Amino acid sequence: MLGPSAIAARKLECGMPLTVLGVSISLEECGLKAIPDKVKCVKWIKCIEQALASGGVLYQSLCSHACSDIALS
Repeated sequence: MLGPSAIAARKLECGMPLTVLGVSISLEECGLKAIPDKVKCVKWIKCIEQALASGGVLYQSLCSHACSDIALS
């Protein structure tokens, strides 16, 4: 059995906007709006810059490492 503190309160949030894994999600008149937080943007830009520096190729090892870093932040 799970105790009353088994799930963090921030993981039970609901409403608009809702932040999921560092991405703010909301519904707008024109559709879904997803905006990554600034920390994620910096990490994604770094990943893209590394790919461009390597000739425009995002190698699997770099991608999986970058994605795990992004998901855990």
